Amino acid sequence: MSFPKAFLDELKGRIRVSEVVGRKVKLTRRGREFVGLSPFSNEKSPSFTVNDDKQFYHCFSSGEHGDVIKFLEKTENLSFIEAVERLVAEAGMEMPERDPFIAEKEKKKASLVDVMEMAAEFFERQLRSDSGKEAHRYLIRRGLSEETIKEFRLGFSLNSRTALISHMKSMGVTLSQMEEAGLVISGPDIQEPYDRFRNRVMFPISDARGRTIGFGGRTLDPEGKPKYLNSPETPLFHKGDVLFNFVRARKPAFDTGTVLVVEGYMDAISLYAAGVKNVVAALGTAITERQVSELWRLAPEPVICLDGDAAGARAAGRLIDRTLPLLKSGYALRFAYLPSGQDPDDFVKANGSDGIATLVYGAKSFADALYERETGGAQIDTPERKAGLSRRFDELIAVIEDRTVQRFYRQLFNIRLSRLFWSYDRENFSLARMSMASETPTRVKELEEERILLGALVEHPDIFDLNQDIIQETYFASPIHARFRNELIRILVLPGVTEIATFYEEIDDGFFVLLDLVHGEAVPEKNLPRGHQFYRRFPIARLRPDTEFMEACMLHFVDVQRLKEMVVHRNEVFTDYENDLTEENHRRFVGLLAEIEALKAKLAMDAMLLMEEASRLRVMRDSQFQDKYRSSAKALEGHFA
Repeated sequence: MSFPKAFLDELKGRIRVSEVVGRKVKLTRRGREFVGLSPFSNEKSPSFTVNDDKQFYHCFSSGEHGDVIKFLEKTENLSFIEAVERLVAEAGMEMPERDPFIAEKEKKKASLVDVMEMAAEFFERQLRSDSGKEAHRYLIRRGLSEETIKEFRLGFSLNSRTALISHMKSMGVTLSQMEEAGLVISGPDIQEPYDRFRNRVMFPISDARGRTIGFGGRTLDPEGKPKYLNSPETPLFHKGDVLFNFVRARKPAFDTGTVLVVEGYMDAISLYAAGVKNVVAALGTAITERQVSELWRLAPEPVICLDGDAAGARAAGRLIDRTLPLLKSGYALRFAYLPSGQDPDDFVKANGSDGIATLVYGAKSFADALYERETGGAQIDTPERKAGLSRRFDELIAVIEDRTVQRFYRQLFNIRLSRLFWSYDRENFSLARMSMASETPTRVKELEEERILLGALVEHPDIFDLNQDIIQETYFASPIHARFRNELIRILVLPGVTEIATFYEEIDDGFFVLLDLVHGEAVPEKNLPRGHQFYRRFPIARLRPDTEFMEACMLHFVDVQRLKEMVVHRNEVFTDYENDLTEENHRRFVGLLAEIEALKAKLAMDAMLLMEEASRLRVMRDSQFQDKYRSSAKALEGHFA
C-alpha cells in the first residue's frame, strides 16, 4: 500500500526520531544531534547519530541511513505498512482513506481473516473435547507441553465431513466464504461440499501480522493420505510466500542475527519448545524465491537445516539454483546437515539447544555448498574436462544479478579451481611424466625471485607508486609476469589507490590466479592471512620493516632483474661477436662483461647491508617474535646471495 506524501510527512513530524531510536539505543545529546553505539554493528566507539530536525538517523560504521519508519523496519523486521501502522497508533492519527477498489479488496480479505479465526477457535476447542483425546495424546507423545500446545494454538478437525461446515453456518458464515477460505471442498462434480480437514491435528498458519490465514493438518489415520495437508491457495494464503512461525521468530532472529529454517511444523515447534526461538518452517515444500526474500527480512544469512543424506543434498542443490540470481551484498544462505536418519525433532531431543547451536555454527556457506556440489565427483583428468568444469562455474556465476557479488564469486572460484587442478596434477602425475625441460632448477629460482618482486609491489603500493617509472622498465624473464606488472601499473594509476585490497578488487579476472600465487588471498579455514604467499617467499617481511628497508629490498630485486637482462644481452652480443669478429663487437662484449661484474659486486654489497639490517630488526623484536621467525636471516640470505 502507498500513502500520500503529506500523510507521511505529518506522521514523521509528530514522532521524534530520537524517541523511537532511544528505546533501542542509549543516546547522548551532542549539540543539535544525538549520538550512540550503532545497533547495526558491533562497535566500541559511538558512530551512530540521530537528528530530529532533519528527521533521520545515520550510522557511519555500517552506512545505514533512513527515517523513523525505516528504523523500525530494520531493527524490528517490520514491513513498511506494519511500521507505519505502529507509528500512526503512537501519534494518535488515523490511517488515510484508501482507493475504493483496494479498500474493498482489503475488506474482503479482512472478512476472510475473521472466518479463519473462527475456524482456528473451533479446532482448538475440539482438541480439548472427548473427540480430540487421541490427537491430544499424539502431541504429548511428540514431547509437546500444554504451554506449547496453547501457544501455537494447535487443534483437531473431527472425523466428519460436515462438522466445520455446520459450526461455521451457525456463526453466520456462508458456504461461499468457507470455499473462498479453503475450508471446504466443493465443485461442479461434487454433490455436497465437505470439510477439507478431517481427523487431523491442526496447525494454524499466520501471516507476518500474526493473523491466521491458513492451516496445516497432520492425519491421525496411519493409512491416511496425504500425511500432511495444507490449505489451498486463497486470497489470504499463498503457500510459496509464507513461513510458519514467522511472527514468533522475528525478534529472536534479530537478536541472534540468524534464523534456522526447517521443513515442517512439528520440527519448528519442537525446536522452539527446546529453546531455539529463531526457527521457521517452509511448510514442508521446497523453499521459493519469495520465501528467501522473507527469510532475509529476518536475518542476512538464514541457515537451511537439511537431512544429511542424498535427499538433503538434492534439496540444497535445488535451493542453490533458485537463490543464485537473488544473491546480493551481505545476503546469502548457509546450509546445515543433520546426521543421517535424524530429523530436527530427533536431533534436538538427543542434543538439546546446544547441539542445534553447534550445528548452526558449523553451517556451510553458500559458496562452499555450490563449490562442493559442482566439484564432487567431477572428472578433471584432461584439459578439456578442466575447461568444462571452469565453463560450468562461469555459467552459474553469470546468473547472479548483483554485479559486485558476481565479481567476488568469480574471483573466489578462479582461485579454488586453480588450486584444485594444481593439486590433482601434482598427485596424479610423477615428475618423470612431466615435461620439465624448460623449468630447470635455475629457471625455477629465477621465477621465484620475480614472484617475490611482484608480491612486494602488491604488498607496498605506496613504494610501488614512488618507483613506478623504474618498475615500468624492469625486465621479467616470464612474459606472463611482465603482463602482470603492467596490470598492476594500470590499477596503480587509478585515483585513490592506497591499499592492498584495491588490487584484489580491480584486478582483471585473467590475472587473479597469478595475484593469489605471488601474494596470496586470505584462507581463513587455514589461518592464512592475505599476503601469505609473499611472506612464505620473503619471511623478513613478516616483521613489518619500515618503508625505507622495504624500498631498498624492492630496488635490490629490480637490480637482480637487471642483471638477468644483461646476461641475456651478453649472450646475444657474444653470438654477434662469434659471427663477426670485429673490433667493435669485441669492445661491446668486453664492456658488457665489465658492467655485469660491476652490477654483481653492487648486488653482493647490497645483499650484505640488507642482511645486516635484517639481523638488527630481529634483535629489536621480543623473544617470542625471535623464536617464531628465527629462520628469517637464513631465508633472506638465500634470496640475496
